[in-house]
Amino acid sequence: MIEPVDLRLRYPEFEDTTEYSDVRITLFIEDAIDDIGTDETHWLSTYRYNRALSALSAHYLVMGTASEYGDSSSKYPVIQKTAGGVSVSFSGLAGASRSDFIKRLSSTTYGQEFLALRDRTFVGSLVVLQSGDGV
Repeated sequence: MIEPVDLRLRYPEFEDTTEYSDVRITLFIEDAIDDIGTDETHWLSTYRYNRALSALSAHYLVMGTASEYGDSSSKYPVIQKTAGGVSVSFSGLAGASRSDFIKRLSSTTYGQEFLALRDRTFVGSLVVLQSGDGV
């Protein structure tokens, strides 16, 4: 598990204790724990678990800080821009789905780091069955 001091060591951009109080950071650490659990062994090591927890906590902290300052704009990656007729398209989908969650994570570097750690840790497996009849 990490503490606010651990998050600040990894990401010094959060070292301003007035803007990022220990209480506020702890809130987002708890949110991240709610999402990924407390079983560090699933992440193959305590170190990797703490990296993932830090990245997800920082993602939530950035998103929370943006909304605190009244930023209610989309946090999805921009997939199309037009200058003359002013057109912007985001990759977000209506409704909450698994892909929607991944798109929200992709909107910050911290979320992207979390996804990269997750993808390297939880690699899918392929099961090959051997059958005697050539099927």
